[in-house]
Amino acid sequence: MANLSGNAPKDTYQSLLKLESNGMPAGSALKTVEAGNGDATALQLSDDDAKINGTLQVIDAVDFDANVDINDTMTFPNGVVASTTELTGLLIDANGQVVSREFHQNAFDGQDATNSFSTITVGGSNNVTATAPNQTLNLVAGNGINFVSNNSTKEITIDTAGLFQNPMVIAKVPNDTPLNDTTPTKIDLVAINNTSNTASIGIKQGSEFTIDTTNNEIVAVNAGIFKIDVCLFVSITTNHLFSEIQVGLETEDSTGQITDVIEIEERFDNLPNAARVKPITFSATRYFSTANTKIYLKAQEVSGNAHATDVFLAQSTIKVERLAS
Repeated sequence: MANLSGNAPKDTYQSLLKLESNGMPAGSALKTVEAGNGDATALQLSDDDAKINGTLQVIDAVDFDANVDINDTMTFPNGVVASTTELTGLLIDANGQVVSREFHQNAFDGQDATNSFSTITVGGSNNVTATAPNQTLNLVAGNGINFVSNNSTKEITIDTAGLFQNPMVIAKVPNDTPLNDTTPTKIDLVAINNTSNTASIGIKQGSEFTIDTTNNEIVAVNAGIFKIDVCLFVSITTNHLFSEIQVGLETEDSTGQITDVIEIEERFDNLPNAARVKPITFSATRYFSTANTKIYLKAQEVSGNAHATDVFLAQSTIKVERLAS
């Protein structure tokens, strides 16, 4: 390190520092520190303050007991890594030292905190706790529950209608469907239309049921347990001593195997001269082991007691309800 020993002032005055305009003392106003030849430096001093108009490089620990006014860049060459994303922040650690830390990319964009929840308490079950930033909370619909989400309104609707209603189809017959008087014949069915009182009805049936109006069959698309309720209204329109009507419930699986579930024979005696409506009702519960099982009714007036004007009314229904898979 060079010193002034042996040098005349005229040879070294340019390396000496002084206050501007040879002011002495500094007083309360900041004055620029100049070289001996009058060139200004980046340092300004007063009795109480110091100011640097350039870059301050801190090589070691520095204690500040008052305010530090920095009008340009302060560089920390040791321990602070340069960042091109402007996500590096300076923090004070437990030892009072300035340290750098990297923040999440959303830290300064005005958005909510990265972890939108910490712990969700579930009664009777384990808590769900966030263990890392940006984790996704998954909602899983149980049996009979359906979630409907709307991203624009930030809403999730929990539809529980399935808890109280099984998928079903209520098949109806065309108005005044005549009974065959010689051979058991499939009862005619009409297509599903939930806006008509004379059409068949589907309730939450989705892809569970179809009605084949050509072959007059209700098709259970999936295997499972089904309850079948039959309610037929017979209109006896002429005066005769009695009417005897036979109704059979049959199923056919996907292999073509036909099963006679039940056969009902009703006799209506001593009918008056005026027209009358008589019901035929029954229920059955069946397990279908194959998909696309067909369900249908066959009916006839028993031979020898036929009356061509006896018909099934449109109020007649065949309800098939899926109870479980």
